[in-house]
Amino acid sequence: MVLPLSLVTFALTLTWWAAGVGGLLYPLWGWALHHIPGYTGVGAYLLPDSPVLATTLIHMVAGALFTLTVPVVARVSAGVQATVGRALLLTPSDDAVRVHTQPSGRADEHDQARHRVPAHA
Repeated sequence: MVLPLSLVTFALTLTWWAAGVGGLLYPLWGWALHHIPGYTGVGAYLLPDSPVLATTLIHMVAGALFTLTVPVVARVSAGVQATVGRALLLTPSDDAVRVHTQPSGRADEHDQARHRVPAHA
């Protein structure tokens, strides 16, 4: 169960990085697409007078957005993996297994006693 989730989150994060880098570096490789006969980029619909400029700007803005949101995507992916891992570790597979915890009142008293400042004489 963990391996498919790890593969999905890895592929998502890697794809997000690739989209960001590819978009930001579009001026280095995008020019070759416009030499293909019959190629029309998305910029041809927005700015018919200069479709190369419009397509380059669109790809670079999208690349910047992808690059800026990579930390969020990576953090969410790591959080999902951690949550599933925690759930798998904490959920007993047998009903006879019990997790023993302190009652909340006793833990509060223990914390208060530990943080008490001794009175100076």
